[in-house]
Amino acid sequence: MAILGAACGKRPDTVPEGGAAGGFRATLKDAGDPLVLRPGATTTRPVTIRNVSPVPFPADGRVDSPKAVNVSYHWLDAAGKVVVFDGARTALPAPLGPGEAVTLDLKVVAPERQGSYVLEIDLVQEGVAWFAALGSETLRKPARVE
Repeated sequence: MAILGAACGKRPDTVPEGGAAGGFRATLKDAGDPLVLRPGATTTRPVTIRNVSPVPFPADGRVDSPKAVNVSYHWLDAAGKVVVFDGARTALPAPLGPGEAVTLDLKVVAPERQGSYVLEIDLVQEGVAWFAALGSETLRKPARVE
């Protein structure tokens, strides 16, 4: 994992009131090859997350931390219908300040049925909201399960 700071200095360790509901925004980039998976298989995808909001994303490297921001996904079928809403979680390794970016390996579990899908990657502040529900962009990647 690589953490890229907007500037050197102390990492934020507190989050202002509001969290995701207060305006978390991120950009997501995936440098991985097209996804071709076996039904139910687990893999990882390199994903870069950049915090483009004015507040830090709370995180401590654990997916079960209350109010932590995690990276996750939804699986959509070829018609755009959600077939898996809550994908596996991947923790951010540390708080991610405004302008900072991190590249990590997103854990992905394939749907159980063969077919064409879209992997929609998003961030979620646990117990609060998915970022997309509050206006942040997601990253969509075509995938085949065969």
